Parts: sequence; structure tokens; C-alpha cells
Amino acid sequence: MSKEARLDYFYGTEGEQFQFLQVPLVFFTDPLYCDFDCDEIMLYSHMLRRICLSRKNGWLDDLNRVYIRYSQKEARSDIRRGKDKVLDAYRTLEKYGLIERIDMGIGKADMIYVKNFAKHVGEPC
Repeated sequence: MSKEARLDYFYGTEGEQFQFLQVPLVFFTDPLYCDFDCDEIMLYSHMLRRICLSRKNGWLDDLNRVYIRYSQKEARSDIRRGKDKVLDAYRTLEKYGLIERIDMGIGKADMIYVKNFAKHVGEPC
């Protein structure tokens, strides 16, 4: 028997049953992000997904800015990377101004402001 999976086709509306992660195309088209790898892109995409949940849960600060709570352990699980890779991805996102982390203390998930990627203007690499 072959190691190739024998998968069935999608029928009718079956393809609508899954959740999908939105990945901003700007990370592939804007020269500003030309040094990003999949770790940064996937981490930011997971953070964007969490913004919707935070807004629904009323996680807004005094200035009406949405924030998320996202532990590094959760991030490691979500993007399937180790501690060092996730820390590097967080640092890169901070360096580019895409997130602002607030340390909530030992054992607590960081409070993270996910910034609007659409307001960056790219420069050639």
C-alpha cells in the first residue's frame, strides 16, 4: 500500500465546514516585509484571528483599542514552532511595529496590541 493518502473529493457545500486563517497578501507583495518568513506571517495571522474574538468579548482599553491575550505557549502550538522561533517572530513583529506587547507578569499571557498592517508604506529592500 502506498504512503500517499487516499482522500475523497469535496461535494456540494462541504468545503464551507472548515475554519480558515486569513493571511494578508501584503506580506508577500510589499517590499517592507520582504525579510519576513512564514513564522512571522503565521503568528501575525493568528493574532488577527484573535482580534475578532477580543472585540466580541469587549477587550478594549480606555482608548477603544482592541487587545488580545496570547501566551507564547499558545503561539508555539498555533504555528508549530519552538520557543526560540516564536520569540524571534514576536521580536520581528515588534521591530516592524506590527504589535506592541505588554508583559502582564510571570505565568500570565501578554497583553498585545495588534497594529494595522495596512497603514505601512513600503520601501524597496
